[in-house]
Amino acid sequence: MGKFEYLDHKADLLISVEAENIVELFNLSAKALFNYIFNETEIKKEDLIKIKISAENIEMLLIKWLKELLFTFESKKIFFSEFEVNLIQENFLEAYAWGQKIEKINKFSGREIKAITYHQFSIVQMDKKWFAKILVDI
Repeated sequence: MGKFEYLDHKADLLISVEAENIVELFNLSAKALFNYIFNETEIKKEDLIKIKISAENIEMLLIKWLKELLFTFESKKIFFSEFEVNLIQENFLEAYAWGQKIEKINKFSGREIKAITYHQFSIVQMDKKWFAKILVDI
């Protein structure tokens, strides 16, 4: 089973993700992003979005996935708590995200994430595990 953690960084948020496979890496990266915004376990799965993304490589695919989730969170005011990524190919994914409108969440007090950055970003496969480092502008 994979895990994520938040590492010390001067001004931004550095997320480290370890996963058993690439699909879990994408799911945990999204979970880490939204867990930082608002750490709440009582989010209902009332709203579902489907996302299809293509990119030139697996690294850009992860960045675009996280950017799309952040954009949807900001524009539709849905806080996501569960994710299901189906990697079709190395440069295409289809995914689902479940969540709840912010206005329906009792005492929502989320932290701001401004952007997903390319700086210090990496995906590595090593010893049958996948690792990602994601720097987030906060």
